Amino acid sequence: MTGLGTGGADMAVVVALTSSGDVLVRNAIAVVEYLERQTVSPSLEVCLVAVAPPSAGDPAEPDPGAEDIRRALTPYESAFRSIAVVDPGPVHTVPEAVAAAVPRTEAPVVALLEDHAFPAPDWAEGLLRAMQGPWTAVGCVMDNANPASALSWANLLLAYGAWVGPRQPEETDDIAAHNVAYRREVLTELGAELVQALERGSTLHQRLRQRGGRRQGDRRRRQP
Repeated sequence: MTGLGTGGADMAVVVALTSSGDVLVRNAIAVVEYLERQTVSPSLEVCLVAVAPPSAGDPAEPDPGAEDIRRALTPYESAFRSIAVVDPGPVHTVPEAVAAAVPRTEAPVVALLEDHAFPAPDWAEGLLRAMQGPWTAVGCVMDNANPASALSWANLLLAYGAWVGPRQPEETDDIAAHNVAYRREVLTELGAELVQALERGSTLHQRLRQRGGRRQGDRRRRQP
């Protein structure tokens, strides 16, 4: 497969860390381990940002900071083009985290990934292959990584019912907002409006439709 980058990473993966305490570090390690298994992991730059809701956490036991996460991820550095933990100051929503991370990346494709989403080994390769086509954004089919749990199924179907697989890749009107890959310019050209556009993914996707941008579905696993 021909790379999309020009000597650098082909795709940036922005991971919003939405947990707290020790779980935050465990989830960061878990998602990075899944990214390490990607068939094209050496062509990825990975960028993680912690989301801290204003009321979260015990002040006497603060959540791990960026440096703590960096230390925990040191063993995985050689698996990727680069791996970084962004510390932009307090960010309280996933859109704020994404907006803080995107300018720190360089790849021509930017994929957004939740810290409880576990990509299949060919996830990144599939997204990059699709991005060689006419698409401005490529979404993912969602599977349940915890299929024995009725609560897990309820959560998955309520949040991502429209994208639960399996299904064939096809052009679609909408894709899952927090589990999607965009051409870099789609995000960067929004500037200060990026956070607002990402608050409801359909806002950004509506803009793409109005511009004639095209979206396609692809595949990944998820643990609700």
